[in-house]
Amino acid sequence: YGATTKAKPPRADRGSGSIREVAPGRWKLAIDVGRDEAGRRRRVTRIVQGSKSSAARALASLIVEAQSGERVPAQHGSALTVADLVQWYVSFARDVRGLERTTVFGYQEVFEVWLKPRIGHVLAERLTPAQIDDAFGHMRAEGKSHSRMNNARAALSGAFKWGRRHDKVRANPMRGFELPKSSHVPRKTVAPEAEQLRFLLSEAQAFDPEFAAVLLLAATTGMRRGELSGLRRDQLRLARGELLVARSISEIKGVLEDKPTKNSQTRLIKLDQATIAFLRSHLAAMDERAEICGTTPLLLTLRAKTSP
Repeated sequence: YGATTKAKPPRADRGSGSIREVAPGRWKLAIDVGRDEAGRRRRVTRIVQGSKSSAARALASLIVEAQSGERVPAQHGSALTVADLVQWYVSFARDVRGLERTTVFGYQEVFEVWLKPRIGHVLAERLTPAQIDDAFGHMRAEGKSHSRMNNARAALSGAFKWGRRHDKVRANPMRGFELPKSSHVPRKTVAPEAEQLRFLLSEAQAFDPEFAAVLLLAATTGMRRGELSGLRRDQLRLARGELLVARSISEIKGVLEDKPTKNSQTRLIKLDQATIAFLRSHLAAMDERAEICGTTPLLLTLRAKTSP
């Protein structure tokens, strides 16, 4: 007679999960999230506290995340690290809240450089106010600006608020946190004198006439660099001596983005007669070049530059 073998139970489907009580009111959740790069089955576990029904709701939420294809963050032990929580929040802020790419990039950059090396590995549930103070104290000691530290606070505070709302963490250690006073000493910017400005404009017109128009507008209107880069012909109303500021160009890691101005508002700027005459001459030169190239100019200048 041949030996009989017991059939193996089928493997769990992606997103299937289980609940096990490991202590009174303390539950271990486990879900299957597919295979890793080496083909091994990958499971994610999480410890929650409360009633069995609240644990079941937490498991359902975790399963929905897995089945929707959302990346379940890597785990250290049984909970999210601070780095995992911030990464998940940044994705939410970009894709759901619709924050500007520049804002999201600012959050990511300051966290990666200044907070992650000091507290990124800490379990989010165990992060203490003392560890937060130490991380921001390090930023202050390194002379980081108030704006830089404020970006770090926004990233960390937003992550824990989001985590609380989605049952990722039970407490928010950022509550009551106050930024330390920045020791940053800003570099003083000295505007050029009238003679220096005339010299710069003369040199630019001789060696780089396209940039001369940008330099002149920067000097006479005070427009931001991104606004100068995004200026189009239909925003010029030279007959009325006006310029409409409506768009801005930003660059993040080599990727250009055409977006509204910093405060998302348009504004009219009055132009003096010398600037109007200069722009008319510049536009005529660009029209002549466009005719030779067989195209129609849309931007005020053909090259987007933001500094001399």
